[in-house]
Amino acid sequence: MGLLIVFQELFQHRKSVLVADRLGLTQSAISHALGRLRSIFDDELFVRKSAGFQPTPRALELGPQISKLIEMTEQLVNKEADFDPATADDLIRLGVSDFTCALIAPPLISCLRQRAPALTLSFRPIVRRMALDALASGDLNLAIGLFAGSPTGITIEPLYRENYVVIARKNHPQLKRGKLRLEEYVSLDHLLISPDGDPWGIVDTTLENLFHRRRIVATLPSIFPALSVVASSDIICTIPRRLANQHLQSFDLLVKEPPIRIRTFQVSMAWHAKSAKASLVRWLTKEIRQTVSEK
Repeated sequence: MGLLIVFQELFQHRKSVLVADRLGLTQSAISHALGRLRSIFDDELFVRKSAGFQPTPRALELGPQISKLIEMTEQLVNKEADFDPATADDLIRLGVSDFTCALIAPPLISCLRQRAPALTLSFRPIVRRMALDALASGDLNLAIGLFAGSPTGITIEPLYRENYVVIARKNHPQLKRGKLRLEEYVSLDHLLISPDGDPWGIVDTTLENLFHRRRIVATLPSIFPALSVVASSDIICTIPRRLANQHLQSFDLLVKEPPIRIRTFQVSMAWHAKSAKASLVRWLTKEIRQTVSEK
């Protein structure tokens, strides 16, 4: 099985240095494994080129078959394995957006400190297509976010549907009681959370369709600086509802319904069928579902 995993890693990544690092082996061990594979299959399998190892026609033929064999073996082993969260001491890598991390990380870490105290979570800012690619390569164990399509081997499960609210400091002088009117909304200064710094978002597209435009005074790359700015100024911000509700009291915020209908979005979990930590991932997805259902 170990030789087949070395084959699969070389087939996917083409560089012995990277494969050795991913498998926790020396380059000498990788070279030895490749030698045994060449002897078993009576083929060169991988030819060294300037950009890395190039698979031979025989290796290209074997690649999908070996991947399927590894996947079937791991599924069989994982079905039989007993996973005990109380004793698990593994590292789980999760791909999440800033919004999702701010929402899920606090309650999930709190839960795991009690139920799986030796487990380590590594939250990484990998989203959308890049997250799905990272799942396929084994760089991530689980991803949470917005995903389009369903690549082969990857399971995508809806987690929750989200909409937006407007946040402001509690004693904002221009926000009256009752509903927020469109004229009030566009007259105020706005903050936009934009990881790439682009001063345009779904709110602006929605307003443009209504022949309105808002004034964005600044963009920030992540949620917590934005909450801090809103709490200490008269600038408002439009953010996901669950996130606003979670941090409402901590930042002493006022929450208003937006005066426009903004498109909702679906947040989902994604994982790969060939994950070597399938039992752990299955358990973790249950904990995440429970965490979300309590909000």
